[in-house]
Amino acid sequence: MAFIAQQHLIRHYPVASNENDTEIQGYPTAHGVTMLSMFVFGGQKTRNSLMYACGICPIFCHCLNSEWRVTNGLGTKFMQMFKWIKDHVFLAIDWIFPRRMADYLRIVRMAAMNPCSIHVGIPESFAAALAGESGPRLGADLRRGLDAESLQLVETLLARVAFFPTRTDGYVFLVYANTVLTEQERRDLARWPDVRRECQRQFRYPRKLFSTESFFYHHGMDDLPQACPDYVSGKDFIDLGAFIGDSTLILNQYHPRKIYAFDASPANARRFWRTMRLNGVDPARVELVLAGVSDAPGKMCFQDTGQGDTALTVTGGTEIEITTVDAFTAGKNLSIGVIKMDIEGMGLKAVHGMAQTLRTHRPVLLLAVYHNADEFFGIKPFIESLNLNYAFMLRKLSPSHLFTETTLLVYPAELAGKKTDADV
Repeated sequence: MAFIAQQHLIRHYPVASNENDTEIQGYPTAHGVTMLSMFVFGGQKTRNSLMYACGICPIFCHCLNSEWRVTNGLGTKFMQMFKWIKDHVFLAIDWIFPRRMADYLRIVRMAAMNPCSIHVGIPESFAAALAGESGPRLGADLRRGLDAESLQLVETLLARVAFFPTRTDGYVFLVYANTVLTEQERRDLARWPDVRRECQRQFRYPRKLFSTESFFYHHGMDDLPQACPDYVSGKDFIDLGAFIGDSTLILNQYHPRKIYAFDASPANARRFWRTMRLNGVDPARVELVLAGVSDAPGKMCFQDTGQGDTALTVTGGTEIEITTVDAFTAGKNLSIGVIKMDIEGMGLKAVHGMAQTLRTHRPVLLLAVYHNADEFFGIKPFIESLNLNYAFMLRKLSPSHLFTETTLLVYPAELAGKKTDADV
């Protein structure tokens, strides 16, 4: 299966190589051993069913010495080992255990022995956008005015778009992480288990739903200039895409006057309030708004799965009110300090619907822009067109994803060099 995945990549996703056919900008060539540890999972309903060899093969990659890590060809020794595993170990598991138990054992093996599994998650719209006539302009608009770390991230992400297959619905790819992740991603990936354990002691929250973007990176708040927490303290926060309260818990640590948490999923409302109650959050300081957010008020029918990736773009039988941030804030005595947004592909429309709020309050913005090319390339130029003297940073808030959780951080530019009370 790994061999098939590799050959698919070689035929359909070639990458540039240098004279010696070795790594370029940290990426192995399509002929490298890395591709032997790439595996394709099933569709949406079978995502948790592990296919052959995905549990043990990446572990052997850790053990390969330099003479096995070839960049031309597949590696005879490795392929002999891989064939023996495929022909004996996994067939024995299937023969000894019932099918569901065999699948379960593979899942356990991957989780326990393969901490370097990562999710590619590159939406199909990116390759199409970059391949069009406007591709160079989109890249230039995105890069304009970014800091050095953001520029490096842009190059990394665009290289990944060019190298890896774009996401087909329900597909997940696993790769040998140490040859693909950046040095910072590897450090964060190593730190995350300790941070997660600390968060599990601090917060009452479903263990399997602890996410890096909320509990590790605080949706980018920790990356902002030191003056930003003082700037937003005591103001009203808007949490677009609150799910069951993880981001609201984290934002509450930055001393808001009140948090207005938006989520379109009625299935998540009860779980949201349970999270608030279990963590002792004062209900008077949180308001859950059961509505979707876009560029114009209205109604929409969507498929409410009750999951974190529930999207209004997927048509279904649940009808929900749609509002705009401008419509919500109009006529209210609010002082908006932060707008966090992660709304599964509706981001650009939602930003169009908050233009007046940005002009009036100039809040700090924490905007997830990874769901589609419109978000990734379109949100920053639109905010720049408002001429509000904002500064921009781009950060990826997940070390175990190659593209997912990429977030645009926006803050008033005058805060960049401002001293905090602690500095005085």
